[in-house]
Amino acid sequence: MTDTERSEIATKRIEEAWNAVLTWDGKNGQWFYISFADNGFLGACIVRAPFPAAAPIVAHRLRCNPGGEALTVSVPEEFEDICTPYANRLLTKKDIVKMEADADAISRDLAASS
Repeated sequence: MTDTERSEIATKRIEEAWNAVLTWDGKNGQWFYISFADNGFLGACIVRAPFPAAAPIVAHRLRCNPGGEALTVSVPEEFEDICTPYANRLLTKKDIVKMEADADAISRDLAASS
């Protein structure tokens, strides 16, 4: 596959993701954690989106996407309760440390109840 063909496929996927976000009702979907970097950490955010490739687009529409490269990871179901206080805004390193502490507490609770 040539670079041009790869670029055309990538462009088509981005257009499909934008169209999906534009028609998405915003109510259903999965939580995603997105980390942004460009020669260093730019921030992170948690958003609800219909699928992983749409998450950075949702973040852009919510104005919590600072640009750069995005790494998108789905949030496991057992950690969804901690998403709301951190959702839909650009998170700093300090926010992420606090969120990780909240997730650690949930992990300990899950381990204790097993």
